[in-house]
Amino acid sequence: MRQAMTIAIIGPEKFAFQDLVCVDLALTALADGPVALVPEQAGHEDATLSWPTEEGVPTATLEVQIKGAAGTFDVAMLAEHLLHYPERAGKGSLLERLMDGKGRAVLFVISARCADMLTPLLLDRAPRALVEGRAVNTELAEALRTAVTAVGQKSLSKKQSKLKEARRLDAQALAARPFDDYARALRHLAVMERQTAEAVEVRLHHELQRRRFDTLSIRGVLASLTDLLSSAKRSQTNVVPNILRELESRAPQAVRPADYHERGIETALFERLEDQRAVLLAGPPRAGKTWTARRIGGELQQLGFEVRSGSHIDEAERFLTDPIGAARLYILDDPLGAREPIFDASARMGALRQLIERLPSNRRLVAAQTEAVLLQARGAGDLEDCAIGVHPWIAITPLAPEPAIAIWRAAAADQGIAKTDIERVTKLIERNEQLREPGALAYLAQTFDGLPDNVGDAEILFQARSDAVDFARGLAGISVGSRTMLSAAALATNPGQAAALPELAFVANGGTARPGFEPESYVISFGTDPRPVPAYLVPPQLADGEVLAVDDLQRRRVLEQSDSGLNFTHPYLRAGAQALLRPDIPGDLDRLVEQVERSLACVHSSTSLAAARNLRWLRAAVPANARSSIFEIARNGVRSLFPATRDACFAFLVDMADELSPSQRDRLPGLADRVSIGLEDIDISNGIGFITDQPDMFAFASPLDEIQPYLSAIEAGEPLGLDLALGRRILLTLERHPDAMTAEACRRFLRADEAVIRAAAASAWLARPREGDEEIIEWLAHDFAPSISAAILNSVTYSWKELDASRRKELTEVLRAQATSPGCASVLLNRLVLFNRPEHYGDEPPVRRQNIWHNSRRRIAECGPRLGLMFRRRACGV
Repeated sequence: MRQAMTIAIIGPEKFAFQDLVCVDLALTALADGPVALVPEQAGHEDATLSWPTEEGVPTATLEVQIKGAAGTFDVAMLAEHLLHYPERAGKGSLLERLMDGKGRAVLFVISARCADMLTPLLLDRAPRALVEGRAVNTELAEALRTAVTAVGQKSLSKKQSKLKEARRLDAQALAARPFDDYARALRHLAVMERQTAEAVEVRLHHELQRRRFDTLSIRGVLASLTDLLSSAKRSQTNVVPNILRELESRAPQAVRPADYHERGIETALFERLEDQRAVLLAGPPRAGKTWTARRIGGELQQLGFEVRSGSHIDEAERFLTDPIGAARLYILDDPLGAREPIFDASARMGALRQLIERLPSNRRLVAAQTEAVLLQARGAGDLEDCAIGVHPWIAITPLAPEPAIAIWRAAAADQGIAKTDIERVTKLIERNEQLREPGALAYLAQTFDGLPDNVGDAEILFQARSDAVDFARGLAGISVGSRTMLSAAALATNPGQAAALPELAFVANGGTARPGFEPESYVISFGTDPRPVPAYLVPPQLADGEVLAVDDLQRRRVLEQSDSGLNFTHPYLRAGAQALLRPDIPGDLDRLVEQVERSLACVHSSTSLAAARNLRWLRAAVPANARSSIFEIARNGVRSLFPATRDACFAFLVDMADELSPSQRDRLPGLADRVSIGLEDIDISNGIGFITDQPDMFAFASPLDEIQPYLSAIEAGEPLGLDLALGRRILLTLERHPDAMTAEACRRFLRADEAVIRAAAASAWLARPREGDEEIIEWLAHDFAPSISAAILNSVTYSWKELDASRRKELTEVLRAQATSPGCASVLLNRLVLFNRPEHYGDEPPVRRQNIWHNSRRRIAECGPRLGLMFRRRACGV
């Protein structure tokens, strides 16, 4: 059983320039075949690349020197860099090695700009080709010898060491060497100019996206690769094999199911998807909807599409409307609910319609929905009545006998079923159409060992068609460990989002520790050590019975292992595990509350967010009189150290406001303030982004020219993984240079999971008068995160005098739309009542409170019944 990553690596705010260059060179050189790269090899430069050896001697060696200083790189600097010696050595400089060594070349990677004389040295070919040499003009060779002569003639102070004197004398000896030696050295030398950590990182994002890595995973992959560089420096070993292993282990899994059998409809579905950009599939449970969707997705993945799957329409919308240039597909699995419609199924259907209408030309959507849930949600009697515009729901019908038999034989062989039983069921498949659904056949194979020896055909058919809840209960009855792990996986995973074993262990039996939560109340203090990275004091471990259960669940193909952890193999099995969490006795509810809270409080941000999104089906899983417990868990989730988890928990509470108790509604305004955080509240440490207890009000902002490569990549629609760390870094700069915020960049940031990133983008965009931004304004009007409301109000307040009448009206209408949400109404009210206070807005506020207050007051007051008595008093009387 393979352990997966246990922390949420998102990449540091800034990678080391040298490390990124080494990774870039390794990946570039691999295009020409096998290569070795040793960073900081003793007696050599910052990196040494060598190509396959013959009789122990490298056929080609490239030494790389990496310099991050700005300015102009001229001949004198070139001479100084070539006169770089091994540690404590007075001879054997890089120049000497280049003059005398066969099959050797040198590459300088510099941040500076090359002087005009050195432009013939700019890299214009693959690094391996430098060893073969290229033409060089005599003027440059003579200039280099003159510069080396100048170095040898420099006078040294009397206190200079013997080593420096030896190197000066060696420079004099090199200066005396023939002109041909200099010409030979320059033929095998090249320069890459104007390289920065940011520019190299953008190039690596493009390369990893070309290798089909998910955009948001790229910075995490880079963090792992640069960690390998650090280890190789210490061990003085070739890092390339480890890089290749890391890329292989973290490469995106193939979307197409390995054991898929063609139905004969795939070509038509693919053509429909290409023509209409969306395909909607419906059918009974286990009919093969998800497998068919993945089959189509696999085809697009082979064509270079970035593919993601899940069950949340809002996540699909962010992914598919992100203005990045890459082609993308989202597989939406049971967005309206797997077993019964979710509470807001009608609203979700409307959101799905809007998403389909807004799909860009290089985006595709495949939705697979259980037919009974769809009909119930639409109040329809037939699929024809459920079409979304011109997009009908296509029924997935049972397979023909031949592919059904093939599926059965493969699944039965995996489970070790006797040949006589395999043949018996094969004949039953030939006779009975009800036994030709892929999921039913897989389910039958998984559960066949539970049937009696003298089982009849009717019992076999019943078993294949029985509910996955029965299967889950049967597995849970085998051992306590099985029930525990099924429950933990149901709480800690989403479709498309697995959970690492340590996270599942913590959810299962992590005790009372809540490492992913901040205290209920705390005092912000300065001068003390800041809050550390979320971590487990004691690494969570599975009990022996739970380890055996995980192995058994994988053998039965209920769970499957990927690099990121464990997840369910099929939505139907997930639904069965979710049903196990329905409490039967008070003790069940107590255990459920502990497990759900631990899933929110784990130290992996992705697992924590998955748990927050699971609160919606958990609400339906418990009796109505127990739902207050789920709401209390969500309230505690607002203390999460991860911004996206905090946002998701608060959004859930706002959506459920009508079901909250009076005391729970009274807490909503306070919770709204708690989720309204800024970039200064985010700390990035060891590749993990979390909310700090020491806000950095004077956070360092990178110079604008330093982050320009990122902005240029965004503007060009190039792949760029804007995770929390990189998003924060760019936006800290754009806060100080709002004129540099383009519409394209703003649209990218507004698709972030974290409201703190979206709010910072809104602030930078609205800090200046803009035109032609109707799409951005519409997006902001429907983003009901409290921090968005606060950002809009503050921006409107401080830029009011610069806005013309039409812009003022437009932004005031946005605030009116925001005020329809209880959470947004709360933060707006808290700020509006401060407008007349000089300590907050000065003696002459930029905008009179009445300008916005009278336009928004009615909308805010309408939210009063959902936010408690104190809020109603303030909204109506102030």
